[in-house]
Amino acid sequence: MKRFVSMLLGVASSLLLTAFPVLGGNQITIIAGGGTQLPQVGLQATAVSIDSYVSKVDVSGNIYIAEDDYNENLPGRGFVRVNNFGVVDEVLLDPGFIEYIDDLAVDSSGNVYLPFHNQFCVYKVTPTKEISVYAGVCGASGYSGDNGPATSALLETIESVAVDLEGNLYINNYHGTPGVIRKVDRQGIITTLLNDPTLGSVTDSLYSDGIGNLYFYARDQGKVYKTDLAGGNVAFAGSGTNGHSGDGLSALAANIGDVIGIAGDKWGNVFIAYGFEGTNYIRKIDANGIITTVASWPYDGSSIARISADGDGSIFLTIHNNRIDKLTFDPEVSSLTPADGSGGQVVKLAGRYFLNRGAGGTVTFGGVQAQVLSWSNEMIVCKVPQGLTRTVPVIVTTKDGQVSPAVSFRVR
Repeated sequence: MKRFVSMLLGVASSLLLTAFPVLGGNQITIIAGGGTQLPQVGLQATAVSIDSYVSKVDVSGNIYIAEDDYNENLPGRGFVRVNNFGVVDEVLLDPGFIEYIDDLAVDSSGNVYLPFHNQFCVYKVTPTKEISVYAGVCGASGYSGDNGPATSALLETIESVAVDLEGNLYINNYHGTPGVIRKVDRQGIITTLLNDPTLGSVTDSLYSDGIGNLYFYARDQGKVYKTDLAGGNVAFAGSGTNGHSGDGLSALAANIGDVIGIAGDKWGNVFIAYGFEGTNYIRKIDANGIITTVASWPYDGSSIARISADGDGSIFLTIHNNRIDKLTFDPEVSSLTPADGSGGQVVKLAGRYFLNRGAGGTVTFGGVQAQVLSWSNEMIVCKVPQGLTRTVPVIVTTKDGQVSPAVSFRVR
């Protein structure tokens, strides 16, 4: 049903940012929130005041921020969208949304799914702003309806949702029947993907990796689990002891805190977020199952509430009721082809975390800036500067000032 016509406007503008380093050269930048103005289309996201526990990034890099109506001046609950230029380009706030929003999900078609905590249902908002109940019977709690229409099924308290590349929606069951995750397929049929009472509460941290695996945190066990689409379930990270330890070891041997966010990138890395003893932590589990800490910083008045990731591998952090931060990593050069040559030679640097070039991206050979022919997040093509001799270090500097470790180029 159509209940609200949102404002939609594309605006391009520069972005005023505040950044600070966290571990090595990894950097966090404030990209939304922290301002004083109510959300309006056309405003810089950093000028806006937000009240949110969750944000998610879509395939195009737009950030959807759930607005939970803590500010009495807002007309209702819903979401605010921030585009790639750091500008608010959509505001959808509906007075008909009467419960607070604990999570949201965005599919590849631009549909937004909003679960309402104690209303026991999930709403769907299409790109044309049609709003309808997608799963559950609003106001009625229970656990029933498998193999039938999701809109006839009873759900219990919802704290997290996730959507995969096929458009299947996953819903956690936070209170009531323990260890349950429900699935709604693209035809709107609901089933139970996971039903394991020994896990206890499946908390607010569902993540789908796009290749058939779903990750979640079970607080009673102190572990992150991975389940496939057939319902097979294995422990993925955490020893079962609350804490912070184990960098460089198997993720299963590491102590972790109460995980409140899980995200992943296209290289098979999975990131988890938690707070422990006054410190925020972001940890990475690589494709080999090894865990490391990639960011940590003291609580700065509030803590992380959720995380998500974009196509470039940047991690977006929702900070409780305050702002959205972006964690970016130092660029990595995996190969330089060819690795030797003379001035004017065209070379390719393959790697990751180069971002887009922007105004400040550079490649230097022995401190001399190269002519860049093309630049993407994973590939840079440039010309070797003239007048160089011997072997020189090649360094990539991103538009945000983050610097890669040097690789060598031999001048013939």
